[in-house]
Amino acid sequence: AVMSKTLTDGGVSLFTGAVRANQYLDIGYQNNVAGNRQISFYSGSNTTATSTITVSGATAAASAMTVAANTINLNGTVAVSKTMSIGSDGNALRFNGGTTGFIHRKDANSYYMLVTASGDADGSFNALRPLTISLSTGIVTLGNGAKVTGNFEVTGAANIGSSLSVSGDTALTGKLAVGDSITSTGEVISTSMNGFRIVSGKYGVIQRFDGGSYYILLTASGKPYDAYNTLRPFSINAVNGDVTMGHNLYVGGSLY
Repeated sequence: AVMSKTLTDGGVSLFTGAVRANQYLDIGYQNNVAGNRQISFYSGSNTTATSTITVSGATAAASAMTVAANTINLNGTVAVSKTMSIGSDGNALRFNGGTTGFIHRKDANSYYMLVTASGDADGSFNALRPLTISLSTGIVTLGNGAKVTGNFEVTGAANIGSSLSVSGDTALTGKLAVGDSITSTGEVISTSMNGFRIVSGKYGVIQRFDGGSYYILLTASGKPYDAYNTLRPFSINAVNGDVTMGHNLYVGGSLY
């Protein structure tokens, strides 16, 4: 059947052949108000690239959903009651707010949160790597620094290759590895008796306070991360301030 005008059918119609409009118009469903089209199939020309399915709108711009060549455009809320799966690696989800795009991406090894260049929201991601998760180890990498305005707690090991700015309390129950210097504008407080260790070469040097005396202690050769040895080169009694040097003392200048 070839239709050049509107066909109105109040019942059920069965067509055994093709049904098409005579021009590049549409076939659709609407209520009894002319132009209030709920679902329509529309082609603006004789090329399939311009064909669309529009839902709840007289035009594509006014529609809640349009389906065109390789693209689904949604102008409203998407409600998914079960798992939504994306079957291949690559850019899975993009947010195009303002001038910059924000991309969720997965490859064979990692999951990423990425951004595009400013002014290119629909373009490819740039060189920034704000967040990466290894799919094999679960390690989270913040590739461009991190700023924490509240409390910061780490229960495992932490590796920081760039910068970390914390304006609140920081609780670390594991190890913290920093690839650069640490700068503090306040006190650095340790509640461990072995509060500070310097490791270089075969030896470790430990600053220790046991509640009664402060010590500078040494490890055995080849064991810089082990406990201190029996040498007592320097100690200060916290009660009376006495300084004890348990071994030979060499003075290069005057001694008063």
